[in-house]
Amino acid sequence: MIDGVGFDLIKTDSIRAGPIVKYQPKRHESGKSTFVIAGGRSDALRGLGNVPATAEAGGYFEYQASGFSAKAEIRKGIGGHDGLIGEVGARYTTDLKGIAFGERAVSFSFGPRAVVVDDKYNRSYFGIDAGQSARSGLSRYDAKGGLLSYGLGGTLVLPVSASLGIAVLGGFDRLAGDAAKSPLVRERGSRNQATIGLGLTYHFGR
Repeated sequence: MIDGVGFDLIKTDSIRAGPIVKYQPKRHESGKSTFVIAGGRSDALRGLGNVPATAEAGGYFEYQASGFSAKAEIRKGIGGHDGLIGEVGARYTTDLKGIAFGERAVSFSFGPRAVVVDDKYNRSYFGIDAGQSARSGLSRYDAKGGLLSYGLGGTLVLPVSASLGIAVLGGFDRLAGDAAKSPLVRERGSRNQATIGLGLTYHFGR
């Protein structure tokens, strides 16, 4: 799972918990995206309108032990989709023996993840009302909540200093439940979703 901005209200050797805020970018009918760095625009969303950008606020709980971690989050959309999202995942993190970035060991983490959402979320992104159906040519569809997706993710961290690192992220997820059954996915998209990204990590207090 890609972290948002959180704060540890509870922190022990094995447990972290506290509030978290994430940002969901605007979904443009045109297919335009600020975060797309390759490939052309898609016209898959034509006729469906935009979904405004959403701030998602909630809380998280994480357990860590001997390189293993398990994390759960629940967040509520404020504006935009206005939905409820729950995420769970587990990861195993290890240093790659014999591989270093400068004088520091490169670390790799990987593990399974799943996302559950409510009706409001799925209707915003996968539902098709009468107006959208008329404009897009897709059949009307009332998407209900439930399991949204499940998959695997991995992160490679190249340490620049004791606190700062360059993160290379990748993952594969498969849409499930009512999202997978949506005409938008069946006729214009795919249940299989691959992601890749690049970012920075920073550990405070080191």
